[in-house]
Parts: sequence; structure tokens; C-alpha cells
Amino acid sequence: MANDARLGLGTVVKRGDGAATEVFTRIDECIQMPEIGLENPLVDVTYTDATAREYIAGIPDGMELDFAFNYNSADTMQAGLITDVQSRLNRNFQVTVPAASTKTLSFTLTCLKWSLETMFDKQIILHYKGKVSGSVTIA
Repeated sequence: MANDARLGLGTVVKRGDGAATEVFTRIDECIQMPEIGLENPLVDVTYTDATAREYIAGIPDGMELDFAFNYNSADTMQAGLITDVQSRLNRNFQVTVPAASTKTLSFTLTCLKWSLETMFDKQIILHYKGKVSGSVTIA
């Protein structure tokens, strides 16, 4: 029996330009796509005469996302990631994933960190980290 599993190949990450009518541009050479989502923390609401612990879900908290790209010093989108961190910005992103029908995840990242990984025997990698601020929508 066939299933609906899909390879991650074809997943695209795009960075918004911050304009009033926002345009999203692909960031090329993504080699590591993180898990994207929200997590509800546990809130302990156990009362004093309870027979077992009781919990409710707290306010959703965005995940920290770690991306990796084959570094291209001439790429304006990769340079923009570095500038966003240096400027302490929140930036809108979209990730389009292949599925039975293509889905786009939209979210805002608080831009936290960038770094270059260089080794003499492999490609230079741009690492980029942000934390989801707000919700993640899927359309």
C-alpha cells in the first residue's frame, strides 16, 4: 500500500523585505532546514487535595530555528540574514514544503545569531538562528 510520505527535497525558505506590501525572496543554498512549530509549555494546576498531578497547556512558545546554508558571500539574501542579526530585527519568513498540495508556513523570527563554519576540507557554511515570535500559520 502506498503512503503520502514526501522527501524534504524541494523545500524553500524565503525572507521578507519588511515593506508594507511584503515581497518574499528565496534564500539559496539551504542545506539544513529545522523543525518549525510552536510548543505549549505545561502549567501545573494541581490543587492541594488532588489524587494526581493535573496540567493545562500554557501560552504557545515559538521554537528556536537553526538554518544552515552553503555560504555565498555575493548572495544578498544571505547578507541580509547577517544584517538582521546585527540590527536586532524581527523578520518575516516563509517556508514552502512539498506535499500532496504545496503548503507554506509563515512566521516571524527574532534574529538571534549568525556564524560561519570554515574547514579546509569542506564547504563554508553560514549558520543562522532565530526564535519564532508569535504564531506559525500554514496555508
